[in-house]
Amino acid sequence: MKQDSLEEMQAYFDLRHDNYETIHTAVIDGGIESKRVIASLLPENSNKLIDLGIGTGLELKEIFNRFPNIQITGVDISKKMLEKLKENYHNKDIDLYHMNYLQHEFKKDYYDVALSVMTLHHYTREIKIDLYKKIVECLLSKGVYIECDYMISEAECANPQLKEDYFMSEYKRLRKEQGLSKNVHYHYDIPYSVSNQIKMLKESGFQVVEEIWRKKNTVILIAKK
Repeated sequence: MKQDSLEEMQAYFDLRHDNYETIHTAVIDGGIESKRVIASLLPENSNKLIDLGIGTGLELKEIFNRFPNIQITGVDISKKMLEKLKENYHNKDIDLYHMNYLQHEFKKDYYDVALSVMTLHHYTREIKIDLYKKIVECLLSKGVYIECDYMISEAECANPQLKEDYFMSEYKRLRKEQGLSKNVHYHYDIPYSVSNQIKMLKESGFQVVEEIWRKKNTVILIAKK
Protein backbone atom coordinates (compact mmCIF):
# COMPACT_ATOMS: atom_id res chain seq x y z
CA MET A 1 0.00 0.00 0.00
CA LYS A 2 1.44 3.32 -1.09
CA GLN A 3 1.83 6.19 1.34
CA ASP A 4 -0.14 9.27 0.32
CA SER A 5 1.88 12.03 1.99
CA LEU A 6 4.91 12.81 4.11
CA GLU A 7 4.91 14.45 7.53
CA GLU A 8 7.68 16.66 8.87
CA MET A 9 9.82 14.58 11.23
CA GLN A 10 9.34 16.49 14.48
CA ALA A 11 5.58 16.86 14.00
CA TYR A 12 5.26 13.15 13.23
CA PHE A 13 6.87 12.04 16.50
CA ASP A 14 5.28 14.75 18.64
CA LEU A 15 1.86 13.54 17.53
CA ARG A 16 2.66 9.91 18.32
CA HIS A 17 4.57 10.17 21.58
CA ASP A 18 1.73 8.57 23.58
CA ASN A 19 1.84 5.22 21.74
CA TYR A 20 5.54 5.25 20.82
CA GLU A 21 6.53 2.80 23.54
CA THR A 22 3.72 0.38 22.69
CA ILE A 23 4.76 0.29 19.04
CA HIS A 24 8.42 -0.27 19.88
CA THR A 25 7.77 -3.06 22.38
CA ALA A 26 4.73 -4.84 20.95
CA VAL A 27 4.77 -4.21 17.20
CA ILE A 28 8.41 -4.00 16.07
CA ASP A 29 10.10 -7.38 15.68
CA GLY A 30 12.37 -8.09 18.64
CA GLY A 31 11.40 -4.81 20.29
CA ILE A 32 12.05 -6.02 23.84
CA GLU A 33 14.81 -8.55 23.23
CA SER A 34 16.86 -6.08 21.19
CA LYS A 35 17.20 -3.77 24.20
CA ARG A 36 18.80 -6.54 26.25
CA VAL A 37 21.19 -7.34 23.41
CA ILE A 38 22.18 -3.67 23.07
CA ALA A 39 23.01 -3.40 26.77
CA SER A 40 25.11 -6.57 26.61
CA LEU A 41 27.24 -5.09 23.82
CA LEU A 42 28.46 -2.09 25.80
CA PRO A 43 32.18 -2.47 26.59
CA GLU A 44 33.20 -3.12 30.17
CA ASN A 45 33.82 0.10 32.14
CA SER A 46 31.71 2.19 29.76
CA ASN A 47 31.37 5.66 31.28
CA LYS A 48 29.91 7.90 28.59
CA LEU A 49 27.25 7.13 26.00
CA ILE A 50 25.49 9.27 23.41
CA ASP A 51 22.06 8.10 22.26
CA LEU A 52 20.92 9.54 18.92
CA GLY A 53 17.15 9.69 18.57
CA ILE A 54 16.76 8.72 22.22
CA GLY A 55 12.97 9.16 22.16
CA THR A 56 11.42 8.17 25.49
CA GLY A 57 14.53 6.23 26.47
CA LEU A 58 13.22 2.69 26.04
CA GLU A 59 16.72 1.24 25.72
CA LEU A 60 17.99 2.96 28.87
CA LYS A 61 16.40 0.57 31.37
CA GLU A 62 18.63 -2.34 30.36
CA ILE A 63 21.66 -0.06 30.06
CA PHE A 64 21.19 1.37 33.56
CA ASN A 65 20.69 -2.15 34.92
CA ARG A 66 24.21 -2.96 33.77
CA PHE A 67 25.81 0.47 34.27
CA PRO A 68 23.85 2.36 36.96
CA ASN A 69 26.17 5.38 36.88
CA ILE A 70 26.85 5.69 33.17
CA GLN A 71 26.68 9.27 31.83
CA ILE A 72 24.06 9.54 29.10
CA THR A 73 23.79 12.25 26.45
CA GLY A 74 20.50 12.05 24.57
CA VAL A 75 19.50 13.88 21.40
CA ASP A 76 15.99 13.87 19.94
CA ILE A 77 13.94 16.01 17.60
CA SER A 78 10.71 15.59 19.58
CA LYS A 79 10.18 17.74 22.64
CA LYS A 80 7.24 15.60 23.75
CA MET A 81 9.36 12.45 23.59
CA LEU A 82 12.02 14.06 25.76
CA GLU A 83 9.42 15.20 28.28
CA LYS A 84 8.22 11.62 28.62
CA LEU A 85 11.82 10.43 29.02
CA LYS A 86 12.29 12.88 31.90
CA GLU A 87 9.21 11.40 33.59
CA ASN A 88 10.49 7.86 33.08
CA TYR A 89 13.97 8.63 34.43
CA HIS A 90 13.37 11.51 36.81
CA ASN A 91 15.98 10.09 39.20
CA LYS A 92 18.75 10.04 36.57
CA ASP A 93 20.95 12.92 35.47
CA ILE A 94 20.69 12.68 31.66
CA ASP A 95 22.09 15.43 29.45
CA LEU A 96 19.34 16.04 26.87
CA TYR A 97 19.34 18.05 23.65
CA HIS A 98 16.10 18.91 21.85
CA MET A 99 17.27 19.01 18.24
CA ASN A 100 17.85 16.92 15.15
CA TYR A 101 20.96 14.86 15.86
CA LEU A 102 22.21 15.66 12.36
CA GLN A 103 22.89 19.18 13.62
CA HIS A 104 24.35 18.15 16.96
CA GLU A 105 27.92 19.27 17.70
CA PHE A 106 29.69 16.12 18.82
CA LYS A 107 32.53 16.21 21.32
CA LYS A 108 35.61 14.61 19.77
CA ASP A 109 37.28 11.54 21.31
CA TYR A 110 34.81 11.62 24.19
CA TYR A 111 32.32 8.72 24.23
CA ASP A 112 32.77 5.04 24.97
CA VAL A 113 29.55 4.25 23.12
CA ALA A 114 27.41 5.88 20.45
CA LEU A 115 23.97 4.38 19.98
CA SER A 116 21.04 4.71 17.62
CA VAL A 117 17.86 2.64 17.91
CA MET A 118 15.19 2.48 15.18
CA THR A 119 15.85 5.96 13.85
CA LEU A 120 18.35 6.09 10.98
CA HIS A 121 16.15 4.23 8.49
CA HIS A 122 14.50 7.60 7.80
CA TYR A 123 17.61 9.00 6.11
CA THR A 124 19.42 8.62 2.80
CA ARG A 125 22.85 7.14 2.25
CA GLU A 126 24.54 10.54 1.94
CA ILE A 127 23.06 11.84 5.18
CA LYS A 128 24.01 8.65 7.03
CA ILE A 129 27.61 8.73 5.88
CA ASP A 130 28.01 12.34 7.00
CA LEU A 131 26.64 11.38 10.42
CA TYR A 132 28.76 8.24 10.68
CA LYS A 133 31.92 10.26 10.09
CA LYS A 134 30.98 12.46 13.06
CA ILE A 135 30.32 9.38 15.16
CA VAL A 136 33.75 7.96 14.35
CA GLU A 137 35.35 11.20 15.57
CA CYS A 138 33.30 11.38 18.77
CA LEU A 139 34.34 7.93 19.96
CA LEU A 140 37.35 7.09 22.07
CA SER A 141 39.96 4.81 20.49
CA LYS A 142 38.29 1.67 21.88
CA GLY A 143 34.77 3.05 21.60
CA VAL A 144 31.95 1.34 19.72
CA TYR A 145 28.93 2.40 17.72
CA ILE A 146 25.83 0.24 18.07
CA GLU A 147 23.03 0.56 15.55
CA CYS A 148 19.73 -1.24 15.98
CA ASP A 149 17.47 -0.51 13.04
CA TYR A 150 15.03 -1.56 10.39
CA MET A 151 17.17 -3.03 7.60
CA ILE A 152 16.44 -5.24 4.63
CA SER A 153 17.85 -8.58 5.69
CA GLU A 154 19.21 -10.76 2.93
CA ALA A 155 17.87 -13.72 4.91
CA GLU A 156 14.33 -12.31 4.70
CA CYS A 157 14.34 -10.90 1.16
CA ALA A 158 15.30 -12.55 -2.13
CA ASN A 159 16.22 -9.26 -3.83
CA PRO A 160 17.27 -6.62 -1.28
CA GLN A 161 18.43 -4.12 -3.89
CA LEU A 162 15.06 -4.17 -5.63
CA LYS A 163 13.35 -3.45 -2.32
CA GLU A 164 15.81 -0.64 -1.53
CA ASP A 165 15.15 0.93 -4.92
CA TYR A 166 11.38 0.73 -4.37
CA PHE A 167 11.48 2.57 -1.04
CA MET A 168 13.74 5.27 -2.46
CA SER A 169 11.64 5.79 -5.58
CA GLU A 170 8.51 6.17 -3.46
CA TYR A 171 10.27 8.67 -1.20
CA LYS A 172 11.36 10.75 -4.19
CA ARG A 173 7.88 10.53 -5.71
CA LEU A 174 6.20 11.85 -2.59
CA ARG A 175 8.68 14.68 -2.14
CA LYS A 176 8.20 15.74 -5.75
CA GLU A 177 4.39 15.49 -5.68
CA GLN A 178 4.19 17.55 -2.47
CA GLY A 179 6.83 20.04 -3.58
CA LEU A 180 8.74 19.57 -0.33
CA SER A 181 11.81 21.54 0.69
CA LYS A 182 15.17 19.79 0.39
CA ASN A 183 16.23 21.37 3.68
CA VAL A 184 13.48 19.79 5.79
CA HIS A 185 13.45 16.17 6.95
CA TYR A 186 10.27 14.15 6.57
CA HIS A 187 9.20 10.86 8.09
CA TYR A 188 9.45 7.96 5.67
CA ASP A 189 11.10 4.55 5.88
CA ILE A 190 14.14 4.21 3.59
CA PRO A 191 15.74 0.98 4.79
CA TYR A 192 18.95 -0.31 3.25
CA SER A 193 20.15 -3.89 3.03
CA VAL A 194 22.40 -5.13 5.82
CA SER A 195 25.32 -5.47 3.42
CA ASN A 196 24.92 -1.91 2.12
CA GLN A 197 24.57 -0.62 5.66
CA ILE A 198 27.87 -2.29 6.59
CA LYS A 199 29.53 -0.79 3.50
CA MET A 200 28.37 2.71 4.54
CA LEU A 201 29.84 2.33 8.01
CA LYS A 202 33.18 1.13 6.66
CA GLU A 203 33.25 3.90 4.07
CA SER A 204 32.75 6.38 6.93
CA GLY A 205 35.88 5.23 8.74
CA PHE A 206 34.91 2.26 10.91
CA GLN A 207 37.44 -0.55 10.60
CA VAL A 208 35.33 -3.44 11.86
CA VAL A 209 31.56 -3.80 11.39
CA GLU A 210 29.61 -6.91 12.36
CA GLU A 211 26.01 -8.04 12.33
CA ILE A 212 25.40 -9.23 15.90
CA TRP A 213 21.69 -10.00 16.07
CA ARG A 214 18.62 -10.12 13.85
CA LYS A 215 14.90 -10.63 14.34
CA LYS A 216 13.35 -10.58 10.86
CA ASN A 217 14.15 -7.03 9.65
CA THR A 218 15.28 -5.63 12.99
CA VAL A 219 19.07 -5.85 12.91
CA ILE A 220 21.84 -4.89 15.33
CA LEU A 221 25.26 -3.90 13.99
CA ILE A 222 28.34 -3.03 16.02
CA ALA A 223 31.11 -0.88 14.52
CA LYS A 224 34.61 -0.27 15.87
CA LYS A 225 37.30 2.26 14.97
